[in-house]
Amino acid sequence: MAQPSPKSPATEVYRYERKYHALGLDLSAVEALLRVHPAAFRRAYPPRWINNLYFDSPTLADYCAHVNGMANRRKVRVRWYGALDPDGAGRLPRPVLELKTRRGTVGTKPSFPLRPTTVEELLARGGALGAAVDSDVPLDVRELLARSVPALFNRYHRRYLLSADERFRLTIDTDLEFTAARPLGPRRHHRARGLIVLELKYAAADDPDAGLVASRFPFRLDKLSKYVHGIQAVTGIGE
Repeated sequence: MAQPSPKSPATEVYRYERKYHALGLDLSAVEALLRVHPAAFRRAYPPRWINNLYFDSPTLADYCAHVNGMANRRKVRVRWYGALDPDGAGRLPRPVLELKTRRGTVGTKPSFPLRPTTVEELLARGGALGAAVDSDVPLDVRELLARSVPALFNRYHRRYLLSADERFRLTIDTDLEFTAARPLGPRRHHRARGLIVLELKYAAADDPDAGLVASRFPFRLDKLSKYVHGIQAVTGIGE
């Protein structure tokens, strides 16, 4: 099945995301619990690997905005799907630049397809900016990239579910790995063994009914940010 097409800023709408941590459960137990959920979740897309290269200021301003609880914050990343190195030569045929923005309790994620590039180019100084310029990414987003440097790579395996009424999306992320994109601290790589993250996503108009759906989850509501978790894991911050 083809991957969902990136959305332009003009069509992007703000939505809610609720994150859950499946403490003490393995994947088979999580899936068994979801099979009897009243929302009748079913598979929406085939499972796949997701790869993200996050960009931040040299002083990790976006990370700091998140941990300091700022209502308005953002994360900048380049995402691609499937194998970490799709063709064995580091080339990425269909990368997408995403600007994940949070405004209070809702968020949006404008996406911009990039020309084919390589992991090495994205990690090089000005490489992501060059790809954005060549791909006609809007000027304000290019200016943001010009002030940013690669900070963190992460990947995970994602399963996609959709409620029977198609108003609520649920993703299940497993096998999370994090690698520092530049020297940040005492560690270079971290594998989050046993961590299962679920995200319930829905439009703002459906928020009145979301509580009923969420109330049937036997999982802990969590504000876990994969970017924040990864930065802390590779730097040792917060230990």
